[in-house]
Formats: sequence, C-alpha cells, structure tokens
Amino acid sequence: MRKPALLILLFIFLAGVGFFGARLLDQRRLPVAPSIPVTTPESAPTAETPIPLTSAAIPALHGLIRVMDPSLFVDLRYNTPNNFTGQRIYPQAYLVMNQHTARILAAANVELQSLGYRLKIWDAYRPLSAQRMLWKKYPHGGFVADPRTGSMHNRGAAVDVTLVDAQGQEVLMPSAFDEFSPRAEIYYRQAPSEAIRNRDLLARVMCKHGFRRIKHEWWHFEDKQGTAWPLLDVPFSAFAGAKQQERD
Repeated sequence: MRKPALLILLFIFLAGVGFFGARLLDQRRLPVAPSIPVTTPESAPTAETPIPLTSAAIPALHGLIRVMDPSLFVDLRYNTPNNFTGQRIYPQAYLVMNQHTARILAAANVELQSLGYRLKIWDAYRPLSAQRMLWKKYPHGGFVADPRTGSMHNRGAAVDVTLVDAQGQEVLMPSAFDEFSPRAEIYYRQAPSEAIRNRDLLARVMCKHGFRRIKHEWWHFEDKQGTAWPLLDVPFSAFAGAKQQERD
C-alpha cells in the first residue's frame, strides 16, 4: 500500500478515537439523574382510601375543625330522616369543615348579615363512609358523588347552604334542598323572580369570598382551595371535644 494511503487511514483512525473519547468525557461530566420510583397500578393509592383517624389532635387532621358559630343556623339534614334517603345517615353529627373553609364561610356570613340575611347550613364535612351510603341510595353522578372519586364534602371543603331572613325563616329558592330536578340547577330561570334573586345573591356573596358552584345544585358551594385536600373518613364522634372555632 502506498504511503499516502496509510497516512490517510491513520488520520481517520486517530480522528475517530478523539471524537468518541470526547463524547465519553462529556457524558461523564453530566450530572446523574436520580432514580424515580414508579408506582404500579397494584400499589397505587386509590381516591377512595381515606386518611385514617390517629391519636393526633383534631385540628392537626388537615385543618378539620368543629365550627360553633351562633350566627349560623344549622340543620344537618343527614343527621335526621328529613333527606332524600328518608333515613338518618349520620348517627352523630357536628358542623365540621376545614379551617380555611370555615374562615371564608364566616366572611360570607358577615356580608350577608349586613344585607339582612344569614346562612343556614344543611351539610358540611361528610365522612366517606356516609358518602358510600348516599351513593348506594342514589348511584347517579351530578347530584351524588361516586365514593370512588369522593366528594368535596369528604374533604371538609364543601357546604350546602341557603339564606334565612332576620327572623330565621328560609327565603324562597327555586327548589328544595336535595331536589334532584332541573329546578335545582344554577341557571334555571322558570322560577319566581324572588327565588332567582335570592339564589343569585347567595351565589354572588359565596363566590366573592372564595367558593365556587356546581351546575346541578344551587345550594352546594366548594372551597376553591380544597381540591388538593385528601378524602377523610373521620367519624363525627372524634369532634365531640374539639375546641370552638376561633374567629379572626
């Protein structure tokens, strides 16, 4: 083989060694990415798995507290047979919700009081076990949440409310509580004008203070911050000795 050909081959060989050597050196300079554990479907926690009750104090359970506010009217319907199931769902019940939800609810109630109204509470925190009972009675989405995904009530982040006047009488609304009909929808317009005004006033004040609505229930309001909170199945008996809500 001629000498120029040998020189060309030697040049190509050395260039290749230099190239791959540089690539190897660059790769060794890169930071090593930490391994990320992969959760398999079999071991992944389901939405229905609640946070268990522990010996910790009640306020430590993700901010869930018992609310005792004398300016609120309380009629926890699932603690009585006066609900769509015709049965008492809660064997024992207190008005319970997340601390943040309680604060924005109190702010909404203060504004409504300045307008001559107050809030009446039909439901707030609801244990997941009670959600399963409701779903068994009415397994239809829209009005009752599937316990496999849970309700904002199970997170202590939802309240079912209406307005009462200065005498404590419920004002006219387009439908009754837990009436599973088009009249319960937030955009229903065939109701008396007074009922529509009352519904829209309630919605305006609640949303102003940090709640949001759902389409099918004019009485249902959810704390916007509550979507990340876990589902809970803490029994109401755990709140028997809880301290009164501290007002800001």
